[in-house]
This record gives sequence, C-alpha cells and structure tokens, in this order.
Amino acid sequence: MGQKIVRYQENNGVRWGIVEGEFVTPISGDNYQTLAQLLNAGVEVISNNNSEDRKPLADLELLSPVTKDAKLICQGLNYSEHQEEAGHHH
Repeated sequence: MGQKIVRYQENNGVRWGIVEGEFVTPISGDNYQTLAQLLNAGVEVISNNNSEDRKPLADLELLSPVTKDAKLICQGLNYSEHQEEAGHHH
C-alpha cells in the first residue's frame, strides 16, 4: 500500500511526515534534507494513532516535496497525438 508523504515547515526546521486522513505523523529522524535521502533510507513508518507528535494537516505549512536534487518530468496528454505517443488510448 502506498503512503502519502509531505514535507512541511516547523519552528525547528523542515520535517517529513506521513499523511493519515486529516493528520500527519512525523517521520523519525531529521537527517533527511532531500527527497533522495528520504527515499534512499527506505523509511518505514508504523502509524500510531495515539502519537502525541501527530499534527492536523490543515495546520501545517506544506513545502514542495521536490527538493533541489530531484527532477520532475512530465508528459502532456492534452492532445491525442501525445496520448498515442505515450501509449494511452481512450
């Protein structure tokens, strides 16, 4: 099952967390400065609904999860030619 990962600003710096419904559970460790570091660590988070560290998602200042070491590659599928090139057919 996939996890929704967010990056957000806190008083003491930038944190990563796992979205669980309307809440975010922080990922342990503050050593992950970039998305690559986080993914390379193979972080496994066990959710704890009673965790005191959980924060309401609506209260967080979300930051882009795409850090300067990452590339975001997109392909437009707004034209039928693009859809055919990508192998997406209606």
